Amino acid sequence: MANLVEPILRTRFTDMTAPVFSFQMHPCKEFEMRYVSCMEAYGKSLGKEKCMDLKLDLNECVFSDKQLFRVLAMQKERERQYKAGERTSENYYGPIPKPDSY
Repeated sequence: MANLVEPILRTRFTDMTAPVFSFQMHPCKEFEMRYVSCMEAYGKSLGKEKCMDLKLDLNECVFSDKQLFRVLAMQKERERQYKAGERTSENYYGPIPKPDSY
């Protein structure tokens, strides 16, 4: 996924190190395969706009940007409520679950 270009000189070492430059040993390998298949079907120039949603899904899986921003927004709201007096230090994070409740 990092570079969708064939190496200039192909040896057995480029084949052995290929997983290093892709996400095939990563939980996001399915997203990469869908994106690469789409890019292969449409080509490099047309694939940039046609496969944009698959690329965004792959980026979200790899970097977890939306998840990070959601956690930061929750922390910011919790801090705002604490400063406004809506939360106390005892219930800053909410109640602790009972043992064996999972």
